Amino acid sequence: MCIRPKPFLDRLTTRVARPRDMRVKLTYGDGKIELEIPDKNLAGVITPRQTKTIPNTQAELERVLHNPHGPHLEEIVKSKSVCVLVEDHTRDEPHWELISAVAPLLRHANMVQFIITTGSHVVDHPLNHEIVAMIRRAAEENGLKYRVKIHDCYDSDMVNLGTTSRGTPVIVERDAVGHDVYVAMADMKAHYFAGYSNALKDFLPGICAFETIEANHAMAVDPRSTFGVHPYHPDPQRRNNPLADDMREATEIITRDAQVFALSVVTASKKLVWADAGALEPVTARGIEVLDEIAAFTVEATPRIVVSPGGYPQDKSLY
Repeated sequence: MCIRPKPFLDRLTTRVARPRDMRVKLTYGDGKIELEIPDKNLAGVITPRQTKTIPNTQAELERVLHNPHGPHLEEIVKSKSVCVLVEDHTRDEPHWELISAVAPLLRHANMVQFIITTGSHVVDHPLNHEIVAMIRRAAEENGLKYRVKIHDCYDSDMVNLGTTSRGTPVIVERDAVGHDVYVAMADMKAHYFAGYSNALKDFLPGICAFETIEANHAMAVDPRSTFGVHPYHPDPQRRNNPLADDMREATEIITRDAQVFALSVVTASKKLVWADAGALEPVTARGIEVLDEIAAFTVEATPRIVVSPGGYPQDKSLY
């Protein structure tokens, strides 16, 4: 859910539903919490706009991978060193479908390094190990030369690649450095200080040291680092997000002259709503447009807002 002040998203103004039944159910963890709210206290209830899910996830992912923005993945990886960034267990996305759709296109790569992009999340989690097993299965079924690891932001084996213009030290997983091609898988969502969850977050915080993550996330206190604003936003008036722009700059420092190929999705309960693939910026920009259509609302000012991020795993961490 993304809530912006009234003048900000005029084109998305929506009348908020006011149910007669004041028993409001919020998803919490794996269950529901029911709140009983007096009618006089309820300004309204906001839920994402209804969206149709795509029935055949695998077929849609294969379709967008074969119709990318820019060069085809299987062409750019030939005889190259490739780093594939896979999001961790905190992302409610169809991991197997994403991994198994990409793996066949990597058969002609010289070497493929898979990294699960935990950022500062828990490393030794059973679901992360399940993702590792998925990667191994897909890689072996396709005869890939590969390595796989789960990123640990506290690991001492890091490389300092320099500093962003905002002073963030770009200290990165050693195994993520120096590849010819980077493939970033991203489940896109509205994000309360990064603007949007997107493929840039696979790099920072995804594969960075805690020191780097801490420096970047300190910018969350800047009021410009907020929902609905991102350097790749199609609207030039909505690009000034210091924290997200720092992520963009760090990604450019990490990847240097390498090609970056994004496979981005929008999902609802692991069901596919939208997908696109290819060059990082146009794919991310299109995902932002889709998210604005689904999850951006204009509301009247109200003293209090109760927010549910949608249950596990979205509500696993409290910042």
